[in-house]
Amino acid sequence: MYKRQRPAGYAALGAEAPNPCLWEEKGLVVVPDYNQTDVGASLVTFWESGWPSPVVGVFASPVCHHYFAQIFCAKAGWVASTIQLDLFDATIFRDRPEGLARVSCVQFFTPMPPALAPSYWPSEYSEFFATISRARNEPVGKLSTDPLPDDMPTSMQTNALASSRNLRINVSYIGSDWPEVVQNLLAEASTQQTISIQVWLNTSCSCIGEAVRILRSHGFFLGGLAPRWFASDGLLMQKVTTDTRYDLFKLYSSPARELFDFIRADRAAVQHEKDFTLFPA
Repeated sequence: MYKRQRPAGYAALGAEAPNPCLWEEKGLVVVPDYNQTDVGASLVTFWESGWPSPVVGVFASPVCHHYFAQIFCAKAGWVASTIQLDLFDATIFRDRPEGLARVSCVQFFTPMPPALAPSYWPSEYSEFFATISRARNEPVGKLSTDPLPDDMPTSMQTNALASSRNLRINVSYIGSDWPEVVQNLLAEASTQQTISIQVWLNTSCSCIGEAVRILRSHGFFLGGLAPRWFASDGLLMQKVTTDTRYDLFKLYSSPARELFDFIRADRAAVQHEKDFTLFPA
């Protein structure tokens, strides 16, 4: 007679990035009876023994206000690559620190094969990105000096998450209409009272430096460099309307802390440049 077995836990993956071969870790749950066992580690080991075809890599987005999931990712050899500020309403998290209104996340990515297309980097971030790429044993990108193209419009996908007041845009091609595209995105965000705007730029676009310059002029700052986001890498630029509670961040790995310091400094620099432009001496 068949005897019903009680599950010990589960791990889930989902295709969330524009690259269908890059999947997101959607949850790791272990039954309380197995909390002090290696069931969780065994599930992750099973993942890494062979991703389902055609997956080449996986990323996870632990929250920045506690260590547990970050430790898990770092010890598995995943690399902290982006930090997304004030992404979610904190009320959906039971273990949030007192005074935390919005939750930020740090994205960890598994090691992956190098991108086939060359990467172009804005001058503002090229030195920092070179340090990251060398640590990953990946090629250093080329400096972006090209103007916006005059042949095709911008190609992108927009996802508005009303419940979290978040607007995400994946830009696979940066076109001649980029300044107007940015203005329209900001108008949409204002209408929806958006708190967090994320713009992911394809680093295979040789004009990415000009695209970043325009974003920075509107208050966008760096979020990080996501490997294989579009098959080529994705450069995250973000804009938030809140005062981020940096004092409540708990970042476990050195790469995550270094990225956090750079992002915080870039946000301050962008604001200074914006203020200086509006109110010149």
